[in-house]
Order: sequence, then structure tokens, then C-alpha cells
Amino acid sequence: MVADSGRLQYVGYNFGPEVSHLGTVCRYCIGLLDKNSGTMKVYSTQMFHMCPSLEDAGGCEETKIQSEKSKTYTEKVDMLTSAFGSKRRRKAMESRVNHKVEEGNLEQVADKVVENIEKEVSGTKTTTKNQLELEMPKAIPPQNRNASCSEEVYDVKDSKVISDEEYSGLDEEANLVADATLDQINEWKKEGKYCHYVLVHLDRLSRIRQTKLHQAKLLIYFHYLVQLLKLRYQDMKRKDPLPTVPEPFKNHLLNNFTLKSENEHGTTFRSFPQRMKDKTIAYAMVVALLVDGFSIDFSDVHPDFKIHMSRLITIASVLGCHIQSSKNLSTGTPTKTAVLTIPLYTPGDKPRSKRT
Repeated sequence: MVADSGRLQYVGYNFGPEVSHLGTVCRYCIGLLDKNSGTMKVYSTQMFHMCPSLEDAGGCEETKIQSEKSKTYTEKVDMLTSAFGSKRRRKAMESRVNHKVEEGNLEQVADKVVENIEKEVSGTKTTTKNQLELEMPKAIPPQNRNASCSEEVYDVKDSKVISDEEYSGLDEEANLVADATLDQINEWKKEGKYCHYVLVHLDRLSRIRQTKLHQAKLLIYFHYLVQLLKLRYQDMKRKDPLPTVPEPFKNHLLNNFTLKSENEHGTTFRSFPQRMKDKTIAYAMVVALLVDGFSIDFSDVHPDFKIHMSRLITIASVLGCHIQSSKNLSTGTPTKTAVLTIPLYTPGDKPRSKRT
């Protein structure tokens, strides 16, 4: 719309980039009053923001017309959307325009994105491989890396593994396991009274009474650790998450292998994140090493831990074990064995090459 005052022209637009967006949510009307009848008729109208045009407005208009012809199809559609499009389409158009990358910078931005992706992909394997190895040294039992023999690497009666009080508290149940008959063992296997690792070792105990009781105590403690590993998120909300584990072992397991927190309302609750589960598995692996004479068949412990074999191998490696491939004596199937020998394995060491 053009208005001429005689000396100056005023121009207003209802489309295109020059259109004013002020008051777009309002509806404008004009009323015509009939003085004879006293009634007024209301008609819809548009609001124009008139701007003064310079004296060479004609030349400017020609330039604008040429500019309009040089616009691309997308730019023309955007002009129509801005003038006549719905609120939703205008928002979508404005969002696209605001996030538009200038053509001159497009190649640079693309190169940066590709570079970031390559860095992420190249670092993923290293991060995944080393993340557990960095966390595990804080989660394993006290370790004597200067030990001269396997027996000196881990002390089972260390207060951070099994305290003297807890070790003595295993006497009663250890006697029941040590004195179990073949019929009782078979019945326990049918009932699933103990975890898989304990059940396959009940008929492998030493014939020497003192050694047999020691092995039975370790097996029971291993069973308690597996009971802790079976806890789910819903179980942690219960008042007694471990009803089948007696004291003082219940309190010891919860305090050493779970986390206690308090929310904003002052309510305390326990959690069992993956890093604490890895710590529990590491302690259970040490107990199994002591039971099996420092050589663990992974097929015996893997069913109880329910984690990927590669993760279990990593935990065993951090404990100082050398991983060997072997065959299960009872089934003949190939399996892997964790062997604790001196010198201890250090994560990052290259595997020893086999002699040909």
C-alpha cells in the first residue's frame, strides 16, 4: 500500500520480510457509522505499518522487483508462509531459518562433525576396554603384589574379606556341609539349596577334616555373596533385602557392597550399582580361588554371576590371574581357567606366546 502526502510517499507491506510482526495476534476491524439510522457496520481490515519512502523510491522499487525475481523457490514460499501461513507453519519456518548454516561454512561444519565422529568411534573401544580396569583396583580385596607364592597374595581372614568374627560364625553351617551324606547332597541339588558353584563342590571337599571345614566355610560365604548379587531394584526397597542370610553376614554384606543414601525428604535407601556388583564378584572370585587351589574353571562360577564372559575375564585379570584355555574334565567342552600364579598378571601385559 502506498500513500502520497504530496511531498512524500509512505509505503506499507502485508507480506515479505518488510512486513511488521507487531500485533499479529490481534484482529483489526473498521466500523462505519450510519448517522441517519444510528447503526454501525464492522468490517475486517489489515493493519499496515507505513514507512516514508525516499525520493528515489521508484528506483528502489525497481531494484526490489528485480530482487524478487532473483529469489529462489524456497525463499518465495517462505514469503508466502510469513504472510498467509498458519502459526504452526510460521514457527517451523522461523526455526529452520534460525538454524540454517550459511553455504560458506557448510563444508567446515561438515568436516568438524566427521572429525568428532571419528574421534568418538576410535575412542569407544579404548574407553570400554579400560573403564573397568581403571575402576576395579579400588574394588578388589587387599592384594600383596610382592608375594612370593600364590597363598600370600590374598589373606582370607583379612578384615576386608572375612573377619575373624564372621569366620567363626560359619562353624555351625560348615559342620552341616562337611558332614552331609551323599543322599543329603543329592537332595540339596534337587532343591537348589545353594548356588551352582557350591553344589558342584560339595562332593569335591578334602578328606582332611580341618581343610574340609575351611573349604565349607568359604563355600557358604561364597553362597552369601551370590545371594547379594541376585538382589533386584525392588528387593533393595524392602526393610530386609537379604532374609535368607543370617547376621552378622547380612549387615557386613549390605554395608560393604551396597550404597546407602538419603533423599531430599530425609528417607534413607540402599542402591546396588554395577560397580558395587563388580566388587562383589571380585571378592567372590578370591574366595573361589582359595577353595579351588588358585585355579578356577569359569564354567563353575559363570552361571552364578550372570555377566558377560569378557567382563568376568577382565575382573579375574585385575585380580592378578592368568587366563588359560582348557577343557572341562567332566563334559569335555572347551572352557577358560583363571590361574593365580607368580608373577601376577598385570592388565596391559601382552599374552605369552606359545612355543611351537
